[in-house]
Amino acid sequence: MNLDEYSQYDACGLAELVQKGDVTPKELAQLAAKGVERVNPALNAIVEFYQDRLDNGFDQTLPDGPFHGVPMLNKDLSAGEAGCLEEMGSPLAKGRVMQEDSLVFSQFRKAGFFNLGRATTAEYGLLGITENRATGITRNPWDTNCTPGGSSGGSAAMVAAGAVPLASGGDAGGSIRVPAAYCGIVGLKPSRGRISQGPARSDAHVGISTPFALTRSVRDCAVLLDCLSVGHAGDPYRMPLPGAPFQTSWQDNTGPLKVAYLTESWYGYDTNAAAHASVMKTVDFLRQEGHEVVQDGPQIDYQAFINAALNVWSAGLVVNLKSLAERFDRPNISDHVLSSTARFFERGCEISAETYIRSLMVFQEVTAAIGSLFETYDLLVLPMTPRSAPPVSFYDPEPGAEIDFAQWHNSVYANDVFAGVFNVSGNPAISLPLHYDETGMPMGVQIAAPFGDEARLLQISRQFEQAFPWAGKTPPVHVTKPLSSNGDMT
Repeated sequence: MNLDEYSQYDACGLAELVQKGDVTPKELAQLAAKGVERVNPALNAIVEFYQDRLDNGFDQTLPDGPFHGVPMLNKDLSAGEAGCLEEMGSPLAKGRVMQEDSLVFSQFRKAGFFNLGRATTAEYGLLGITENRATGITRNPWDTNCTPGGSSGGSAAMVAAGAVPLASGGDAGGSIRVPAAYCGIVGLKPSRGRISQGPARSDAHVGISTPFALTRSVRDCAVLLDCLSVGHAGDPYRMPLPGAPFQTSWQDNTGPLKVAYLTESWYGYDTNAAAHASVMKTVDFLRQEGHEVVQDGPQIDYQAFINAALNVWSAGLVVNLKSLAERFDRPNISDHVLSSTARFFERGCEISAETYIRSLMVFQEVTAAIGSLFETYDLLVLPMTPRSAPPVSFYDPEPGAEIDFAQWHNSVYANDVFAGVFNVSGNPAISLPLHYDETGMPMGVQIAAPFGDEARLLQISRQFEQAFPWAGKTPPVHVTKPLSSNGDMT
C-alpha cells in the first residue's frame, strides 16, 4: 500500500483491510508517519510525534476493537493519555504529564486505535483559531494563508491532509464543527452526557464541552460514537445508551421529516453569498427527497448569550490557570499565556457569584428556546460559519492595552456565531462538507437535532454523503502531493 491508496480510506475502511490481512497495523502506522512528515512542514499541526512507537519494533499489543490497527492523532487537550504530555497549547502548562488515561482516550485505545502523537490546539481551547505561543500558527491545507479554525485545528488539518483518517477533538463552542467546516471534513458534536469527560477532569464549564473526533466519513462517526459512549461513575451528565447501536441505526431510512432552516445569524452577522447558497442547496435537496422544509429558527438574544458564555468560560479558566500556576511554580500567569487568554483570566477574576448565576439563567433561556423549536421540527439546517476560513493571525491586544471587546470578539468568534448555542443547549450537531465557495474553499453546512437524537442526525448525514460525496476531494496540501523545497505543495 502507498500513500495514494492509504488516504482513500476512512478509519472503518482501513480497519477492514487489517482484518482481512491485506495490510498490517505497522504498515498503516508507517504510512501515517510518512504522511505527517510530508504535510506538516506546510501545516504546523503536530506538537509531538511519537517516533519511538514506530522505532521500538511495534511490539505494542493493540486491542481487537472495531478500529484495530488504525492510526490516529490526539488533540493536545481534553483526551489525555497516561504517561504523555498534554500541554493545552500553552507555555503555562509546559511539562504537564498525564497521570492516567482520560476515560475517552481509554475508549479510543479499546477501540483499537494506535495513537501517533499530539495535534495542535488553541490555548486552553479558547479561540476559534489554532495559534499560540507554544506551537505557533497552524495552517489550513486548502490554503495555508488561512486558519484551520480552532480549537481542534491541528486535528482537522491532519485529517483533511490525509495523514490520518481520524483525530480526537473537543467541542465547547464549535471547536470540532468549525475546523471541520474550514477543512472540508466531518465534525460531530454529540449530545451532552453522551461521552464522559472523566475521571480526572472537572466540569468547570457546566457541560458545555464534549469530546469526540474529526473524521472523513459519517460511518466513522457512527461506529466511533458506539465506542466512546461509555459513562463513568459520578459523571454530572450521563445519557442512557440508545436502543440500537449507532453503527446499525445510522443506515436506517429517516422517513419524511419536518425541517427548519435559517441562513442569517441571530446576532446580525451577515452570512456571505456562499454560506447562504450552501444552505439553500441543502434545503433544495431535502425538499426533493420529500421532507417538509420551513424557514424558521430559535429566538435567541445572542448578545446576552455571548456575554454569559464569556462569563462562564472566564470563570472556569481562573480555576484551571491558578491550578497550573501553582503546580509548575509559574505565579505570573500573564507571562506564560496569550494576552487574550490573560484578558479572559482577568474577566473571570472579576465575576461575582450573582453574575455567574445570572449567566447560567441565560443559558437556561437559550436551552428552552432550542428545545421549543425541536418540539415542532425534527432537524434544523443552518450555516456552520458565515464565511469560509479567514486568514491566519488575529487581534490579540498587547499586555496592558485597553481591549476593544467588539473587535476582539469579531476577530476570534464571529465565525463561531452558529455553533455555541448547541453547546449550551446540549443538542447534537454536525458539520458536513457539502459545498465550496467561489475560491474553492470548503463551506460546511450544520445540521442540529433534538437532544439525544444522534441516530437521526447520522441518518440524514448519510443521505447527504451519498448525494454530495466528498470522498476523494483533496486540498492542495495533501499526502498524495509532493512538497517542494520551500514547504509548499507542488
